[in-house]
Amino acid sequence: MTKAVTPKKKKNNASLDRRKARAGWIFVLPFVLGFVLVYLPIIIDSIIYSFSTTIPATGMTRTSYEFVGWTNYKDALFEDPGFVKTLLEGLTNMVMEIPMILIFSLFMAVLLNQKMVGRALFRAIFFVPVILA
Repeated sequence: MTKAVTPKKKKNNASLDRRKARAGWIFVLPFVLGFVLVYLPIIIDSIIYSFSTTIPATGMTRTSYEFVGWTNYKDALFEDPGFVKTLLEGLTNMVMEIPMILIFSLFMAVLLNQKMVGRALFRAIFFVPVILA
């Protein structure tokens, strides 16, 4: 008589995968909670305010908002000459500065990772302003 061979269950692998997934969610949970409780309401309020106009409070009444649609965006882009100029300056600075910062940061990381005489002193001099701030 031959004995029937039963395939081994992957119970341990599935359990390990579940534990890893749970650990991942626990690791990410502070960010998710912070985003949902702090940043998401701010983003939603900003969008609501951008499509509204403020009606000032009088006496004991609260400040209220009236929906005006795309009027605020139309006014900013087509009627306010300073807004477009400021927006383009900010975008130009961003396009120029972000690559420069990234290249400098990568260069410094590679330089600080090299074996050289005085590496610890160089690291200390470079990171002291960060630590003191």
